[in-house]
Amino acid sequence: MLWPEVPEDHALGSLRAAVFTLSRRLPGAVVCQGGTLALAETVDVDLHHLLELVRRPVASWSAARDDAWVLDRPGVQLLPGWYDDWVLAEQARLQELYVNAVEERAEFCLAHGDVHRALALARTVQDAAPLRESAVCLLIRAHRGLGNETEARRTFEGFRALVARELGEQPSDRVRGLLQPLHGA
Repeated sequence: MLWPEVPEDHALGSLRAAVFTLSRRLPGAVVCQGGTLALAETVDVDLHHLLELVRRPVASWSAARDDAWVLDRPGVQLLPGWYDDWVLAEQARLQELYVNAVEERAEFCLAHGDVHRALALARTVQDAAPLRESAVCLLIRAHRGLGNETEARRTFEGFRALVARELGEQPSDRVRGLLQPLHGA
């Protein structure tokens, strides 16, 4: 499955070499039980954290448990350096799950008055998906919630420039509408 373009004996040799290299770099990470290879139970897998985060209701968000894991990454890296179609499709799917989960938690924090955490989470979403309008809306709302009108304007202007450069368009009315009260002030 990992090396479909080569004969089976060559693929098995590649698997042996990969397991040997992994075992040298991370002793104890791989265990062999009968004819089955598996990761040791002590191996911490990011994917498991992501799936647990996505499945857990947003109301059970715990900054103490989740902030470091969520805020320390700009997205999901599944099998870096692999460009097979199935890997790219799975990376895109997991990235979307991650972005949606973090954005949902930012929205939750904003709605419950935890504006600083909402801002940090919204920045994480924007880092992972720079053209995502919902992320820039969260950022603007969080800045405004903190009374940082200049930062809200700067966030909008940066997003407007990015959208113009990347897509040749302007932000939607929804994004522009968040700054309407600033124009009248």
